[in-house]
Amino acid sequence: MKVAKIILTIIIIAVILFFGAMIFVPQFGWGLVFIKSGSMEPVIKTGSGVIIKKQDRYNEGDIITFVNKNGNLVTHRIVKISEDNSKLFKTKGDNNNVVDVWPITEKQIKGRVTVILPYIGYVISFLKSKFGIATLILTLLIYFIGDEIMKSKRIEKKK
Repeated sequence: MKVAKIILTIIIIAVILFFGAMIFVPQFGWGLVFIKSGSMEPVIKTGSGVIIKKQDRYNEGDIITFVNKNGNLVTHRIVKISEDNSKLFKTKGDNNNVVDVWPITEKQIKGRVTVILPYIGYVISFLKSKFGIATLILTLLIYFIGDEIMKSKRIEKKK
């Protein structure tokens, strides 16, 4: 029971910290993005989360997250930067055979990938679902009820 209590406490703290970070971190130029495709494998696996940070300058080889022409977030590597004043970036997914069709501007870039959190996207997606929320609440209820039952039994034994 002690091990279960420790594990559940760690999970609760992690969930609180994660959702707290989702609220406060963007205010400091940081962001969290979930990877939904395999275009950056094997470096970034599908289902991973990446922490991005807005930069003053981006270089060839940087993995960045940007808003594409359809308004979707994309995480790809910069493969070429134009040398003229237009400052256009050509990008490509590591697992893709061709460079992305449309170059992007610096205004479209949300940030450079600074940390990769493997598979955390699956966990967060689960916790955001109705089933995930219900599972979390049910787990907490079982934990607290079980803890109270154990306390009652200990009190009974002492008597």
